[in-house]
Amino acid sequence: MKKKLQSLCIVLAVFALASSAQSQITSAASGNWSSAATWVGGVVPASGDVVIANGHTVTIDQNISIANLTVGGGTSGKLTFDGTTNREVNISGNLTVAAGGTFIVYPGVVTTGDVTTASTAITNVASTAGVTAGWGVSGTGIPTGTTISSFTANSITMSLAATATGTGVTLTLSPIIKDSINIGGNLVNNGTFDMSLNTGNTICNVIFNKSNGDQTVSGTGAMTRFRGVTLAKGTVTNKVICNSNITMSNTNITYIAGTWEQNAGRLTCTSGSMNVGGLTTTTAVLNVIGSGGLQISSNLNVYGTFLLNTTDSLIVGTGAGKIDLTYLVGASATFTKGTVMVYGKIASAALTQTTFNGANVIVDPKAFITTDYTFRQTTGTGGIYPFTFTAGTITIPNSNSTSGANPEFAMSSSVAPVMNGNATIIFGQGDKTVANPVGFRVNLNAATVLNHLTINTGSLDVTLQSNVTMNGNLTITSCDSLKGAFVMKAANYIYNGTVPQVTGTVIPDTVKNVTISNSTGVTTSKKLTILDTLFLKKGGLTGDFSARVIVTGGTAVRNENIGLPNNFVLEQNYPNPFNPSTTIQYEIPMNSNVSLNVYDVLGNAVDHLVNGNKEAGVYSVQFNAANLSSGIYFYTLRAGSVVKNRKMLLLK
Repeated sequence: MKKKLQSLCIVLAVFALASSAQSQITSAASGNWSSAATWVGGVVPASGDVVIANGHTVTIDQNISIANLTVGGGTSGKLTFDGTTNREVNISGNLTVAAGGTFIVYPGVVTTGDVTTASTAITNVASTAGVTAGWGVSGTGIPTGTTISSFTANSITMSLAATATGTGVTLTLSPIIKDSINIGGNLVNNGTFDMSLNTGNTICNVIFNKSNGDQTVSGTGAMTRFRGVTLAKGTVTNKVICNSNITMSNTNITYIAGTWEQNAGRLTCTSGSMNVGGLTTTTAVLNVIGSGGLQISSNLNVYGTFLLNTTDSLIVGTGAGKIDLTYLVGASATFTKGTVMVYGKIASAALTQTTFNGANVIVDPKAFITTDYTFRQTTGTGGIYPFTFTAGTITIPNSNSTSGANPEFAMSSSVAPVMNGNATIIFGQGDKTVANPVGFRVNLNAATVLNHLTINTGSLDVTLQSNVTMNGNLTITSCDSLKGAFVMKAANYIYNGTVPQVTGTVIPDTVKNVTISNSTGVTTSKKLTILDTLFLKKGGLTGDFSARVIVTGGTAVRNENIGLPNNFVLEQNYPNPFNPSTTIQYEIPMNSNVSLNVYDVLGNAVDHLVNGNKEAGVYSVQFNAANLSSGIYFYTLRAGSVVKNRKMLLLK
């Protein structure tokens, strides 16, 4: 009986040791995952937590399923795939690469050889040991997707011809393998995590599959590189939140369902386009927020939801890239804060909810073909949403590179756009504008009303291919001539160049307001009638003109040919909404003691704009709200027994 009890205790102890071993297993030596000799206690991990210790290289040669995985003990340690067949790694918990640790796909064979343009032969190869036909080959001048057709000890025949010549070109030879890692927890990389090796052959797709919450990507590792990422998060509300610099190539993010949120660090797509969902997958969100950044080699195509609200930037394309917002009814793209730099074009349609409400957008058409527009909105099949532009700037610094190209700015949607606030479109960059004999072109339909427009095209013309209606300011810094017609609803022409300017054809014969803010002066090239006010901030206007009121600083100079006001009038401020300054105009028909004050919604005075005796005339005064918060404010004119009130909206 005693011996039976002893035997039972031994068996229980063995089971206990096995159970303990499976809770965390650490590598004992370099070797294959499937080898017992690789692991402490001789137990091959089949569950629990796994640690690859310093100094060990472990090769994944089977499919595995574990809880948490740590690669490296703080100074070294390496995990890689065997490259013989597709492997699948399932990690239900966290994947951590420690400082000094490395987790990479099959490293491939690195060698050298001589390459000749248009040839499929690589000669003087240093070594092809271990290589088989069908492997991929990559290097300078070798097209992506090239494979090895045949080889000898020191030469290789490729499936595609080289595009460049080189002697001693560094080559990477690798099997065409597509491994995968499923992660249910967080990814922390403080070492090297590389699932691409920057080749199109041996790759590993990383799948984030926690369906009941968020996951994070973080760490300070020098290299975090994905070949492709799949979001299988169950619903669009579940996020992968990235806080570090990462790179992706080729396939980038594949959405089943989920949100990728880049809220710190930069996501760089070194090749291919970034698709936010697809024609059959709209449960997709890409947020670039906080201090996150995004850079895409080719296009940003939005099928789901995209948000830019960052202190950093979005950079798209290298010449012929684009932001494409033309795909699905109900897709949305919102550009709230940050700098957007597009080397190519932006195309939107009224089937996508497109909103620019604060970002500064620059679209530079570097490598267009003749059928392209720089910035265009169309109706699109079933389009119902207006293009909304309420804050920020859209700048087209250069004109299209070919004379037969379509207009730089076009609105052909039958759904009327919404443009107000401080939304400003800017053409050109002064004398740095790239020369083009056609100049800049604007083609809008009757549904389009612009807000503010700044023309700074240097020696280039601006051609209005249709009548252009504006609500806001037309600011002319530099422009050779304006061809076509503006319909100015409430606009102020502003000349703010730094060299002497001539009105030329940029301005019609009769306008409402003109502001001169050019210390070197502006000259009229024809008779100019200013119906309301000439504002002289810096410099003067010379030539044949008439103005009802001339304002120098805060003083109104009445033009005697126009006559005096008949009534007390307090105009609506312009612009409204505003940020941070606006102009308030008022009229008094007789000598009066005048006060003009601004109040918040609680009735507290926030500024005293005018307080004193004024002669009959028309006056304008600037109100600057730089130190105030967004909201509704009231301004009150008191002149003798007359009191007039209006309200205005500050939007920051």
